[in-house]
Amino acid sequence: MGRPGLLLLLIATVLAVSYACEFKQQGCKIEGSSCICGEGCPGQYRYLTKTHCHRALMKARKGRDVCYRNPCQNGGACVQSSQEPGYKCRCEGTGYFGRRCEMDCTLASNYEGHRYPYECVMI
Repeated sequence: MGRPGLLLLLIATVLAVSYACEFKQQGCKIEGSSCICGEGCPGQYRYLTKTHCHRALMKARKGRDVCYRNPCQNGGACVQSSQEPGYKCRCEGTGYFGRRCEMDCTLASNYEGHRYPYECVMI
């Protein structure tokens, strides 16, 4: 692997470590149309039990959940969040970045100046 490849790998590793949450919790989250339970950051696993998650999912099906009608663009994954606006778009691997995965990574330097978005790092 050449220097550019090693540099990108180092940047991706540093960004992945800085993205990790300090405290993890057991819980469940809505992904697509199902409840996924496991361990992760409190903002991601916001439901304490699978029952709570299923109740929220039923409300989502009635149009009360922002992730039910995925606000993320270009294949981004909507993850519920306890912070406003109630969701976060995960853009990794899509070739896009931004609040709703609306900005093209090939034009990242135009948006971010000298700071390259971590969502655009491909390993």
